[in-house]
Amino acid sequence: MSANGPAQLVSYSFWGVLVAGSLWDFCDECIPNVLIGSWGGVSALVLVVAIWGSKKALQGVLVADMVLSMVILSMYIFHDPHYISTMVYNVAADGTFKKIEGDVEHWFTVAMLVWMTIHSAYLANLIQRQELESRRFHNES
Repeated sequence: MSANGPAQLVSYSFWGVLVAGSLWDFCDECIPNVLIGSWGGVSALVLVVAIWGSKKALQGVLVADMVLSMVILSMYIFHDPHYISTMVYNVAADGTFKKIEGDVEHWFTVAMLVWMTIHSAYLANLIQRQELESRRFHNES
């Protein structure tokens, strides 16, 4: 009947809310909490629409989620003051200070946002292919 079970959509919805929650209060000047909350709400809406909505509505919600993911990703990447989240200083053997830029957290956040964008695009495309396949099977009868 369908190439993906609802488990993939449930998982996507869960991770969308989780990632939005991890960015909450990151920096209200660079990514407003209203935008992050909207993204979390749309991600939660994926679950509701997957259970009770139509495939067309689900596809629309997934595309909206993808757009919000891309907007938040671009706002996160291009805000210079938060490019490097922490600074650690090391003292070398000769007594000089060496600055180590702790950007691991930054790249993991970027990876999460990229993954959410790609995954929502994939799921929206999958729903569209399922609809086209369903029409093809019903028209051949």
